[in-house]
Amino acid sequence: MKKLLLVFAATGIAAYATAFGTSAAGELSGSRSENLEIIVGGGYVGIPPQLVISWDIGFNVGGGYWEYEYTFSGSGAPEISHFIMSLSDDCEEDNGCVDNLTGPQQSVEFGTFGPAPGNPGFPTGESIYGFKVNTSNPGQDSFIFSFTSNRAPVYGHIYGKGGGGPQEAWFYNAGLADPDSTNISDYIVRPNGAPSDDPVPEPGSFALLGLGAVAIGLYRHKRQ
Repeated sequence: MKKLLLVFAATGIAAYATAFGTSAAGELSGSRSENLEIIVGGGYVGIPPQLVISWDIGFNVGGGYWEYEYTFSGSGAPEISHFIMSLSDDCEEDNGCVDNLTGPQQSVEFGTFGPAPGNPGFPTGESIYGFKVNTSNPGQDSFIFSFTSNRAPVYGHIYGKGGGGPQEAWFYNAGLADPDSTNISDYIVRPNGAPSDDPVPEPGSFALLGLGAVAIGLYRHKRQ
């Protein structure tokens, strides 16, 4: 009986292939910085102070929505020209997933974004579904961007670009280049909530479930 209980315990283990899409309820205030969790390239390399992306997220009890505020600082020249943040696959511009945007946005686009001439350094073979914010902050290396959402915070991706030509630079969270990363520090916090972005069990987890089923069958056979 003890061995059987051990098998049952093993089948309850949640082994996930990635931290992407998992709940970020424990990190409603946080930050990611260059050379630690944010990968940078081009003109951002070696420019002090280093790039930092921080956030502060709260829940409006009366309004029933989440308030997301992000601060981008320390990028230096070239300033950030656009950034892309991941969202749930079912998030759209008019369904409350992202609303009441404030900050230096010149325009906002929803869709799927990936490697392209306008996204230098974007990890090959990867993409982000979410929204792209084209900024209008000439001469600034620090700005605040905020919005409200009906979605709870989870871990996700961000990519950004600054300048052009010889001064072109880019940045992205480490998890975008390593989708299997289980380290939450490799991701930023952003709104989500759709089942389509929930992590799926690794093959090993399915194997454990299979062993559990076999154990149950043997146990019942012995009882009979």
